[in-house]
Amino acid sequence: MQIIKSFFSWIYFIFAGSRWVFAGFLRLPFGKAGDYYRRIGKLFGPSMLSAVGATATFEGLENLDPNQSYIFAGNHQSYVDIFMIQAAIGTIGMETLFMAKEALFKIPFFGTTARQMGLIPIAPDGSRDRMKILIESIKTLRHGNSLTVFVEGSRSRDGQLQAFKKGAFLLSSQTGLPIAPFVVKGTIDVMSRNDLHIHRGKHCIISFLPPIMPEGRSAKELARLTEEQIHAEYDKLMQV
Repeated sequence: MQIIKSFFSWIYFIFAGSRWVFAGFLRLPFGKAGDYYRRIGKLFGPSMLSAVGATATFEGLENLDPNQSYIFAGNHQSYVDIFMIQAAIGTIGMETLFMAKEALFKIPFFGTTARQMGLIPIAPDGSRDRMKILIESIKTLRHGNSLTVFVEGSRSRDGQLQAFKKGAFLLSSQTGLPIAPFVVKGTIDVMSRNDLHIHRGKHCIISFLPPIMPEGRSAKELARLTEEQIHAEYDKLMQV
């Protein structure tokens, strides 16, 4: 029974997402797909949360200035995290770009769509291209965009916090954009790295913490302060 439910959940999930992607694909020849994909985030997020049958609570939005660009930095439990962030900041009129693994950009159709959506490719650890991508990210952010970085680098297998990567903090120190820490809880119960099923009826939380200003701080100091905030909020949410 669970397999049948999951099958139909995936069918609905794919249909719900593909209609947005297809609408943007039709705009590709006119060079308008990028703007379209960025604008629909506030609609796409809630739509996809509904598609996976999840309810959500958004906390700490009062800590954000809708007129300020940020580097959103937080933990990563599930692909559902993307929808949570889009839905949450969309309620205050904000948008964000995302980073994605470089290999995904080599997939036919998806790669073109990903670039139009404004996704920024992440080169593998140790790659000579990592610094090049960092520089391109800086250029993108200087055009007034916000960027979301999952600081663990990949989805957690058990929901526990993993070691943080340094990319987000280097970007903050180079661009002068504040770090906006966030913590997600419960998305792993909807769609986890270890489970192909979509579990409907789950409740998820995303909590935005006070931004950390980069002025006078090194990337190492930014990382320490962000990690302290995220760990404290994570421990608090785990007790709820």
